[in-house]
Amino acid sequence: MMQPRLEWLRGMRYQWEALAHKWNLLVLGYNPERQRDLMNFVGMRDADWRSLTAALFSVLGLLTLALLAWSLKHLTRPDPVQRAWTAFSRKLAEHGVARAPHEGPRDYALRAAGALPGAAWAILRIAALYMQLRYGRRTGARAVAQLRRRVRELHLA
Repeated sequence: MMQPRLEWLRGMRYQWEALAHKWNLLVLGYNPERQRDLMNFVGMRDADWRSLTAALFSVLGLLTLALLAWSLKHLTRPDPVQRAWTAFSRKLAEHGVARAPHEGPRDYALRAAGALPGAAWAILRIAALYMQLRYGRRTGARAVAQLRRRVRELHLA
């Protein structure tokens, strides 16, 4: 172990021993005196169970609020293509053709076109454009604007 070519191994052993020593000092050597020192350090001179409980719940409440704020900030908003499809589905649902949870866009469009024959061509065109944008290679702001315009101009009787 003391050979010069294993210098890196000796260094790792020393690091491990230093870590074990820190563990012994900080964790295994934690006693009421060190606890009082910690409480004094955080500003709790005469800490009883009530003040410790209040401090714990305050910290947990603040952490919960922080996590809630962070998660609300990082909520994903639906992209414009999905928003247009949702508006399209809502329009059809208002006329009695609600999309089933298991139903894909092609099946939904075919069923809606059968239920609303006066708007069948427009429904199928909107669904085809949506599928191209969502699952195909067609992208771009012009195509998305075209989808939104077609959904907006869809008039169901």
